[in-house]
Amino acid sequence: MGITSKEDDALSTPRTSVGSSQKDNIYESRHEDTTQPSKPFWTHHLNDEKEYDRQLRQHYVLKHILNGNIHVPIPSDKPVTILNAACGAGFWTLDMAYTFPHAQVMGFDAFDAKKIQVNTAPNIVYKDGDITKHMSLPDNCMDLIFQRDTSYMMPHERWPLHVAELFRIVKPGGYIELVEYNFNVKNPGPVLALVNEWYRITSASVGVDPKEANRLKRFLLTAGFQDVCQKTVSIPIGEWPASLAEKEKGFLYKQVVNALFKSMKTWWITELRITEKEYDKVVRAALDEIDEQSCSIDWIIYTAQKPRM
Repeated sequence: MGITSKEDDALSTPRTSVGSSQKDNIYESRHEDTTQPSKPFWTHHLNDEKEYDRQLRQHYVLKHILNGNIHVPIPSDKPVTILNAACGAGFWTLDMAYTFPHAQVMGFDAFDAKKIQVNTAPNIVYKDGDITKHMSLPDNCMDLIFQRDTSYMMPHERWPLHVAELFRIVKPGGYIELVEYNFNVKNPGPVLALVNEWYRITSASVGVDPKEANRLKRFLLTAGFQDVCQKTVSIPIGEWPASLAEKEKGFLYKQVVNALFKSMKTWWITELRITEKEYDKVVRAALDEIDEQSCSIDWIIYTAQKPRM
C-alpha cells in the first residue's frame, strides 16, 4: 500500500514541457565533442504514456526493493549539487529534490528531439544533452552523480568515454552511483529464453552489449575512481518466493516487467519483424511462465568516489 500511495502522489506532481525552445545556460562547458557513436543513439519516446508509466513504476519499486534512492554519503543540511544523468521523466530527480531541499538537482537527458513531460520542483534544472557524447557541463561541478537504467541504450564502445565524462564532471571527493541491470531473465523456460534472445537481438541493433551492466567496474577504475564497490541484487519476478517480503518484491517487480513489455513493444516489433499479435502472444505466455519457472533478474549497484586533490 505504501508503494501505491507514492505512485499516486507522483502522478499528481507538476510536470513541465521541455523542448528545443527552452535553453538554460547553467553549468555550461566550453568543451566540444567531435566524435560520433558508430550507431545512432536510441531512447524510448518519453512522451509516450506507456514509457512514462514504466519509469514511474520502476522508480518506486526499485526505491523500495533497493532500500532507498541513493547508497553513498550525501549531506542533508548544506547545499550540494546533484546530477541525474539520463534522468528520463525525472522521478528520481524529483524525489531527490524533495528529500534534499538545500540541493540543486539537475536532470540531464536528450530532451531536444521531442517535447516531453518531466517532473519539476523549484530546485530542479533540466538540461538537454546526449550522454553518449561529450556532456556540456564544466569540470568538477557536481557533488554527486547518479545514473540508472542506461545499459539498454548505451553503445558498447561509448561506455569508456561516458564514464570518463562523469569522472571529469564530479568534484574531487564527490561520489558516483550507477544502477544498471542486464535484462537476462534467470531460470527461463522456453518462452522466456525466446524473450532473452529478443532482447539480445534488439540490443545488438543499436550496438548495445546486454552483459555490459556486469562490467562497469573496470570502466570506473580506468577513469580514475577509487573505492569502487559492486553489489548485485537479485530481484524475484512474480509471487513464487516463500517469504512474504520476497513475495511482495516479486509481485511489484512483475508489474515493472509488464510495463517494460508494453513500452518496448513498438521497437521490438519493428526490429524483430514480427506482428503485434505474435508479440502479444509471447508476452502473455512469458508472464505466465515467470511464476512457473521461479524467475528473477539482477540489478547491479556501483558506487565510487573521485579522489580528493
